[in-house]
Amino acid sequence: MQFTCSILTMASSFTITGSHGQDCYQVSTVPDVAERLALREAGGGQVAVIVRDAASGGFEVLIAGERAALVRLRGLINVQCRVDTPGGSLGVRGDVLRGRYALGTSADIGADPQVQVQRQPATPQYGVKYQVGVNLADGEDPARFIATVLAIEHLCEDRRLNTGELQTGLRVVWRLLGISGR
Repeated sequence: MQFTCSILTMASSFTITGSHGQDCYQVSTVPDVAERLALREAGGGQVAVIVRDAASGGFEVLIAGERAALVRLRGLINVQCRVDTPGGSLGVRGDVLRGRYALGTSADIGADPQVQVQRQPATPQYGVKYQVGVNLADGEDPARFIATVLAIEHLCEDRRLNTGELQTGLRVVWRLLGISGR
């Protein structure tokens, strides 16, 4: 199953469409807070809540009032994403900050991931800044994984907003030290 999220910011409401262009989910937030997202079926009830976890700085994914995942970013330069679930951790491979990553429960690096994600700048449309494509393996729970991806994307957006100056400063330091490729 494939889904596309067309997002202006995580603080704005948006719709998630399926592979045939139909609206599948709606995402909304508490106005001006952006610390709590609600994932609803299109035209239906709430299926998940993504809420800031004050203790870790990450986001909790709650489904039917129960914690389905805790998503956190760790590290300053070599940023890693950690997704803890009641059944263990989900493995995250790829580059989360650049928007190309995969999620899976298998510890086997060669195993097919359950979810593949790709973020890209949106084509020029009013009210859309970037798009997140989510490709879900057959038989997986869409609400659980889409909510987890939304939590990851919210953390990435927070980091992009909060480290703009830091990233520019690090690039200057890397150039002064003669380190290329950054």
